[in-house]
Amino acid sequence: MTIEALLLMIPAIFLINMIPGPNILLAIRNAIQYGYIHAMIGVTGRYISFALYGSLTAFGLGIIIANSIWAFTIIKIIGAIYLIYIGYLNFKNGINLGDLVGLKSQQKNVFRLFKEEAFVALLNPKIILIFTALLPQFITTAENFNQQFFSLTLLFCIGELVATSIYVIGILLFAKKFKSPKGQSILSKSIGGFLIGFGILMATSKQ
Repeated sequence: MTIEALLLMIPAIFLINMIPGPNILLAIRNAIQYGYIHAMIGVTGRYISFALYGSLTAFGLGIIIANSIWAFTIIKIIGAIYLIYIGYLNFKNGINLGDLVGLKSQQKNVFRLFKEEAFVALLNPKIILIFTALLPQFITTAENFNQQFFSLTLLFCIGELVATSIYVIGILLFAKKFKSPKGQSILSKSIGGFLIGFGILMATSKQ
């Protein structure tokens, strides 16, 4: 992979990472409720799904999944239902900002945050298309496919971490504005509503 190709790929991949989606919204919610560190630990959960789809694509199975209407639809519907469910819980239960440092029970919640991130990424059909249709566009036939795809996957993961961190830090800078009970209610309902909206968009989107 040439330097010129990298200079084109890195900005393109980072722009894709910066497009807000359900995982970024989850990270924002987790950051507000549990703090930056726990939110970013949760973010690593999505890398499990990235690694899975990256491996499937490298072996050719990802292309089959992406082009199978039944497989794609099943993943899409389950993912949509899960997003709507998370959004409903968030809308119903609200967000407790605590002291903006973290809740006392945050330690036992880390694995739950990790699992949520992994599951949402796994059931997001957009992730399937990124790994099966978008990233391969940057691969040249002159070099080893798997080595190039591994490098692209690594770049995508780094970009995802940086992009999510930007969103999380940005929202935490304004978290104090939502400290009041009314502010917390507005914030929790907004995040819950967006998650439900993402779920509905996912369910109604076409391949």
